[in-house]
Amino acid sequence: IDSFHFEKHLKQATAAFSKQNYRLRIRQAIIEKDKGKAIRLVNEMVTLSEEPKRAKSIRKFRSYLLNNWEGIVRRYTEGIIGSCTEALVSHVYSERLSRNPMGWSDEGLHKMAELRVYTRNGCVVTAKDFKRTKQEKERSIFKVYAQERIREAIDGYLDWSIFEKEQYNLPTNSPTQILIRSYGRLRSLVG
Repeated sequence: IDSFHFEKHLKQATAAFSKQNYRLRIRQAIIEKDKGKAIRLVNEMVTLSEEPKRAKSIRKFRSYLLNNWEGIVRRYTEGIIGSCTEALVSHVYSERLSRNPMGWSDEGLHKMAELRVYTRNGCVVTAKDFKRTKQEKERSIFKVYAQERIREAIDGYLDWSIFEKEQYNLPTNSPTQILIRSYGRLRSLVG
């Protein structure tokens, strides 16, 4: 659960009860991992709400809270970084792609995107992150070897001759050729 959506639901449910400070009290119950306390607070709001529509909205929030309790608790107690919204994703990428534009291969762009998100989430990139193990190096050597063998097999296997234009020459002494030459010579007499 990302905090944006939970906070949105929490604000909607507690909007009419700002003086009772339900929003802060429910957050505190979540941090304390006290599900019973959180539900009691939500039930109090249902009881205090004067409008049936508001009570229905709060009951909906209670269902949301119960159905997503574990994810909400993890988000608030384990310091889990939330999800990225479209605007944040756009900002993270555009900062690198617009200010310092370069040509990117698909693989390079993918790696750059991973690094941008990694650092944006508070992690630090070190030289250790770029060192390849012996096994990875060997795997990449085998990959190149395999691709070369596959390419050789494909190049030798496929017959591309159907695309080669075959030259067709008519015999010079055929009746058709004699007739064509005769028309060519007599063209000035016909016209």
